[in-house]
This record gives sequence, C-alpha cells and structure tokens, in this order.
Amino acid sequence: MENLGVRGKALEFFAKAHDHLRAILKEQNLDGALVTDLANVRRLCGFTGSNGALLITHSDALFLTDSRYTTQALAETSDVEVREGGGKKLPFGALINDLCLERVGYEGQNLNCAAFRSLKEKAKSVELCDLGDAVSKIRQLKGPQEIEKMLAASGLAEEALKEAIRLFKPGVTELEIAAEFQIAVIRRGGKLSFDVIVAGGPNAAMPHAMPGKRKFAEGDLVVVDFGVLLDGYCSDQTVTIPVGRVSDNFLEVYEVVKRAQDAAISAAVPGATLGAVDSAARDVIAAAGFGDYFGHATGHGLGLEVHELPVVAPKASEVVKEGMVFTVEPGIYIPGEVGVRLEDVVYINSDGNELLSTLNKDFGSI
Repeated sequence: MENLGVRGKALEFFAKAHDHLRAILKEQNLDGALVTDLANVRRLCGFTGSNGALLITHSDALFLTDSRYTTQALAETSDVEVREGGGKKLPFGALINDLCLERVGYEGQNLNCAAFRSLKEKAKSVELCDLGDAVSKIRQLKGPQEIEKMLAASGLAEEALKEAIRLFKPGVTELEIAAEFQIAVIRRGGKLSFDVIVAGGPNAAMPHAMPGKRKFAEGDLVVVDFGVLLDGYCSDQTVTIPVGRVSDNFLEVYEVVKRAQDAAISAAVPGATLGAVDSAARDVIAAAGFGDYFGHATGHGLGLEVHELPVVAPKASEVVKEGMVFTVEPGIYIPGEVGVRLEDVVYINSDGNELLSTLNKDFGSI
C-alpha cells in the first residue's frame, strides 16, 4: 500500500504541472507545447536522462527519447506515453505532423538554431510560437516533496562543509579546502551542484573566483560558496569565514553585509515584489557607503537547477508568491582588499518565509 501511495503522489505532482501547461496552451491559443529543456522535462514527467522531449497537447502527453533511454524512461516517467525516436536527433517535427497540430509552442531559450531549423522543415504547415520562459515558470512554485529534497541537499552540504573547515588555518590553500569539501560530499552520496568557490584575502573580492594555490593568512576573510545536487535538487549557500583575528575595517564590511541579508530576508514575504527584496539589501549597503561594491543581483531561484527563476534583482516587478524558493546573497567586494558574501535559501510560505539553509551567519560562528 505504501508504494501505491508514493506512486499516487508522483502522478498528482506531474498531473498538476500538466494542467498548468495546458492552461498556458489555452491562454495562448496553442494546440500543443514542445518541451526540450531537460530540467522542465524532468519537472513535467520525471525523466532524468540526457536526451528526451515532451509534447503536451490538450489531451495527450507524449515523451520522445532514443533507444538508449527507452527502458529508463518507462521506469522513471509518470502520466506520459513513452515513444522511441530514431537516434540522438529526435523527430519532433514528424511527431507534431502525425498529431495534425496547427499551432505549437516551443522553448526558444533552449532549442538551438539547428534543431529549430530541423523542426521547421519537418513541420512546415505548423505555426511555431516561442513560449519564452512560460514552461520554466511552472517550476517557480515548489511542492512539499521538492522542499523535502532541497532540505536534504542543504543538510548534506552543511555536513560536508563542517568537515572541510576543520582544516581552516594559516598556510592551508584554497584548493585544499575545495578538495576536502568535494570528497566529503561524495562520501555522503551527493554531487556538487556547481564548482565550489573558496576565495581568501583579496581573492574574495572576485565574486566567482576559482580556488587556487593561495595560502590562507592570519586576518583573511574567506568566502566559501558551496552547493550539493541530491536526488535531482540543488542546494546553494555562502559563508564568509575569518582566519584568526581580522581588522576592524573587515569586520565592519562583514556586519554591513549581515544587516543587508537580514533586511532582505525580512522583506521576502508573499505580496512583496522581488525588486523590493533586492532593495532591502541594497539600501543597507548603500547607506553604509559601500553601494559601489555590490554589483550583482541579490538572489536567484533554486531547485532542479542551481540558477532558475525567479530573479531577485533591482526593479524586478514580479510578486513574491507562496511556494517560491530563492537565494538571498548580498555581498561587498573591494578590489585588492576584501570580499564578503552571505547566502541563504528562502522558502516562501503562508507565514512569510523559512530558511532551507541553517548555518548561523553571525560573524565567527562557523
């Protein structure tokens, strides 16, 4: 009975996504939608392989893959009919023609020029309409089972970080900490959701610095941006760790970023705009005189991909909704001197929000 219950929940999870996409079809007067972005494919049917596409119509859900993945697709997918195409280049156009569809949406942000040309040649009588990010937006609102997976990924990442930072001391290199973190993740059954960033001293002023052979020195602040991929879902978190005693100036930078992050998290509630969440952090940093040293967006969506919708950026007009999950990661980066970034993952609920990441960001707490 338990397995039937799990199967039923999976069917409901995918069926709701299909209903959402069919509402888009109706709204845009389309006969079908061709989904080729693999993250969107996974959200709509459960397929985890590297070659597959989904065609959703008002009455059908057809999944197309090649012979390498047919057995896998039959085992993984729910609420779709699996069909095997010929070779790695899947015959999308022929399938659309077979169904006599007239207006079909496609993911222009994902389909490359060659694939689009092929689609157009094979489905000459079909009007093709770019869906933009409409399908990706279905993933913005997370369900309970997705939140559970993201909590598990975050918990594994935090355990691995705690193991890695035992090595923190003057003389240890950025690469050694990065390697230790990756090994700890693998030991626990996870994968990296992105290449870990470990950047100490002046290197920390580069937001996406790659770990190098630089050795930690007394008084450094070290930015560690880390994430795990577990059961298809990503975690993402950033801490800034002192090596020994740091200068008062560096401590001030840290405390400003912490206040900015706290302000943005407090602002992340249903009904607010994403731009207002960004402004909450940006205003604190600007008021402290560091506005010129915070150039990136305050946050981004997280889920099946480490960067997805929504985007928490200046002037973003989209409204924060219950079920959204996004990062809050303000930073200050002073070239040649110091960098500080603090990042947590916020889940929007009916009470406001809760954090899916749990590490204390108070100075020196890690």
